[in-house]
Amino acid sequence: MKIPLIILTILMVTAFLVMGASMDRLDAQELTGRQIMERVEVQNDSEDETSTIMMTLINRRGKKRVREIRNWGKKIDERNDKRFSRFISPSDVKGTSVLTIEHTDADDDQWLYLPALRKVRRISSSDKTDHFMGSDFTFEDIQSEDLEHFEYRLLGSETVDGEDCYVVEAIPVTEKKLKETGYDKRQLWVRKDNFVTVQTKFWNRKGEYFKILKAYDLEQLAQGIWRPKRVEVEDFKAKHKTILEFSERVINAGLSDDVFTKRNLKTRR
Repeated sequence: MKIPLIILTILMVTAFLVMGASMDRLDAQELTGRQIMERVEVQNDSEDETSTIMMTLINRRGKKRVREIRNWGKKIDERNDKRFSRFISPSDVKGTSVLTIEHTDADDDQWLYLPALRKVRRISSSDKTDHFMGSDFTFEDIQSEDLEHFEYRLLGSETVDGEDCYVVEAIPVTEKKLKETGYDKRQLWVRKDNFVTVQTKFWNRKGEYFKILKAYDLEQLAQGIWRPKRVEVEDFKAKHKTILEFSERVINAGLSDDVFTKRNLKTRR
């Protein structure tokens, strides 16, 4: 018996849809915590990037301080980046700058310039737990994730702000990371559709859950590249909160390497 062409077409399309759905489920089942974090690292990756950040600091009494930061970033290779940040306002922090150069097989180079002291200070591994300019971010937080230093375990799936997410636990395992980290562990909520981390919970060295980071209002800047417009970090123990609001974001503009130099730390522009 001959099957009409239209029916045959419907059957074939249905078969492909079922097969595709099955493959999607299989792919989700096969992803490990490490593979999810590798997808986070590879996807959402630009060659270079600039942005303006409004940083709001809120203390336990509700008092707010607002700071404006200009931020630049550029890829060195597939695993390393370099970043430069300069405070634009207010006047008491204007000109303060941070330069980070990442290295695969050595400690990252990180320098802080304080214009009031006219001094460039190198950030050592023992300083990574220090807070960055009174915020709830540490110098460790503003470095890229080095996957080799952690064990990643998939805990399951949960919904965050209506989006299905993987929940991945990250535990430091290398001797180097165990010495310099301020965290016993972290748990990361990674969206399944675009592999953006939209929530992170932090446990301190005493094993206490004390801090949470949440990313809001994701925007797609290019194919496979997503960024949040707003990031909030709250330290429950310190009763302190930091809000970052991003604007004037530009990617892949061809930034000069001259931006990412120690000499530029003292340049006022």
